Amino acid sequence: MNLRRQVGISLYLLLPLIFTGLTLLAVLVTAQVARAVYLGGSPPWLLWLWGGLLGLLALAVSLLVSWLFLHPLRRFLRQVATAGGAVGDSEGQPTEPAAGVVAGDELSSFHRVVEHFTALLDSLEARRLFPEIIGDSPALRGLLHLTRQVAASDATVLISGETGTGKELIARAIVRLSPRREQPFVAVNCAAIPGELLESELFGHEKGAFTGATATVKGRFEQAAGGTILLDEIGDLPLGLQAKLLRVIETGSVERLGGSRSIALDIRIIAATNRELAALVARGEFRQDLYYRLNVFHLQMPPLRQRPEDIPALAEYFLAAQPTPPRLDPGALAVLLAYDWPGNIRELKAALPAPPCLAGAWAGLG
Repeated sequence: MNLRRQVGISLYLLLPLIFTGLTLLAVLVTAQVARAVYLGGSPPWLLWLWGGLLGLLALAVSLLVSWLFLHPLRRFLRQVATAGGAVGDSEGQPTEPAAGVVAGDELSSFHRVVEHFTALLDSLEARRLFPEIIGDSPALRGLLHLTRQVAASDATVLISGETGTGKELIARAIVRLSPRREQPFVAVNCAAIPGELLESELFGHEKGAFTGATATVKGRFEQAAGGTILLDEIGDLPLGLQAKLLRVIETGSVERLGGSRSIALDIRIIAATNRELAALVARGEFRQDLYYRLNVFHLQMPPLRQRPEDIPALAEYFLAAQPTPPRLDPGALAVLLAYDWPGNIRELKAALPAPPCLAGAWAGLG
């Protein structure tokens, strides 16, 4: 441990000490030569001589430092070129560096190597933090980067995207990475509950609030107190309930149906929708003030057609879950890649049935 710390400190101080020493040496030599020239009558060429020697010394030190730091990277580039550019990922599978990683001038090659391995490290980090999310496309990596950022905060999140893109998976990932991970998580599908029941479901009701209300019941907001609530398909929330939801967000409290007492809540809200809320606002079908309250941090789920490079990994993942996983042959994979998947990942999963049906199902996709 002491050796590692000593090496780390010496590397951090090496360059500053070298160039600080050269600067001090230059100042001292310049002062002495100037004194000798102007006070002692020494010839002017002596100043140029010492200046030239200092320049050569600085050049030699710079070349040495550059060699010490860049030689290992240059050697690595040669090994990559000799080995054909294969680099192993976290599971031991070969991955190809970016095209032309060792082509062109040396500076460009260094830049491409750094970019490639930065992307590789981002991919490994995403696999560690989001093991349930399959894929490594740039679009997905960008989404997961934003997800990591918002997870650490308490901001309200709006997740939008087409049906089947995995909005609830991202919502659950936010909760799992957030400080509220140990607190309750409640998910409500606003489109699946009839409008006349949704108010009681969300906000609860007091005993006698309506016919059949034989007891006081806590709503989903109270059940999620201290934690997170996911309001899925928020675009289908009736306008009357939108006003009440807005009040909950603004006041941080909820009133049960049939009650008059405000119940304070510490809760984080995540909303998800497959509809374009801005268009609903323009048509008067969604409250503008509620839209602004929900759209504090926006995550846009990319459709599967914008991340086709993830299709093979997703297909292999779904097939591996079957009792007898079938093999994904090149012909079937070509059909999967040629389809635009309007139902996204959910449709892809449904299109991968048991082995006897594979050929017919994939032929139908074409």
